[in-house]
Amino acid sequence: MNFEKSFIIYDTEFTAWPGSQERNWNLPNEHRELVAIGALKIKKEDNNYIIEDSLKILFIPKINSILSDYFINLTSITNDEINKYGYDYQDGMKLFLEFCGNLDRYSYGNDYHIFQENYNLYKLKNNLNKDKYKDIRPYFEKYKINTNNYTSGSIYKHFNIKIDNEQIHDPLFDCLSIFNTIKYLN
Repeated sequence: MNFEKSFIIYDTEFTAWPGSQERNWNLPNEHRELVAIGALKIKKEDNNYIIEDSLKILFIPKINSILSDYFINLTSITNDEINKYGYDYQDGMKLFLEFCGNLDRYSYGNDYHIFQENYNLYKLKNNLNKDKYKDIRPYFEKYKINTNNYTSGSIYKHFNIKIDNEQIHDPLFDCLSIFNTIKYLN
């Protein structure tokens, strides 16, 4: 992975319930509906990485339109917030894609499959360029980090990096965790 130019770091949050991750969301009506995307536009300038812009988009899930208490406790995103500020899937994705432009997009585990699942779930045509979406974990693994021991929001802890106002599972905080780890390694 070459971070010599501008790129996007993004993170997603999607509907979840107690045990849903372990079950791989396989119970009836248990879907990974997108609830939030956080994204940072990063630019390399004078051998330093800077955040050029940031974006957070909330989505209104269609099938499970009431967020579980488990999800709310995990992310601090509330039903009131998504009802007040949330977008439907197509409109929210349009904002995300406009923000990204033609830049490569990195997430912890390559969340492209979440987008694909939502396009399929809502019976929408997926026009995303899959090649733009990349998994950042192989980059960290080059530094002998066992990425299975961390999440996007906790990877910074491997190097004892200090980040104020920790909010793991807030999509923008999780992006900051990845960003600060990249900066540390460069």
